[in-house]
Amino acid sequence: MNWWTFTPRSKTMKLLKDKKIFKYLAVGFTAFFVDYFLFLLLNQATTMPVFSSNAAALITGFLVSFFGNRLLVFGADKASAMRHTLHKQLLLYVALLIVNTGLSYLVISGLENIGVSVVVGKAISMVFIVGWNYVLYKKVIFRQA
Repeated sequence: MNWWTFTPRSKTMKLLKDKKIFKYLAVGFTAFFVDYFLFLLLNQATTMPVFSSNAAALITGFLVSFFGNRLLVFGADKASAMRHTLHKQLLLYVALLIVNTGLSYLVISGLENIGVSVVVGKAISMVFIVGWNYVLYKKVIFRQA
């Protein structure tokens, strides 16, 4: 068997072949940078408390993420189908935003209590958010009929 005819069968390779995961990562990185740098700006350059700066950054990043994922990653084929489900998707997304905001704050403040800077804590919390969000986006929020 030659290397150019080898077709890996593992789940990881199938996942890497899926264009959707690459689009998700591109949208996710964009949302991450918007969220993270807005958090840094609000937390470091103002007197805004950690919870408020984190919430504002998460909301802004989630808006970028929601519309990017809805339009580019998990989008419906027809605009009319997308309008029909927009309210349901937004409601689920807002619920996820609330959960993510609370869990993120708990991770950041918990790590801060043991001496980890809020900047590092924010990055760590975002790693977890990326993982469970993909599953929830695909299986619940943007589920295709």
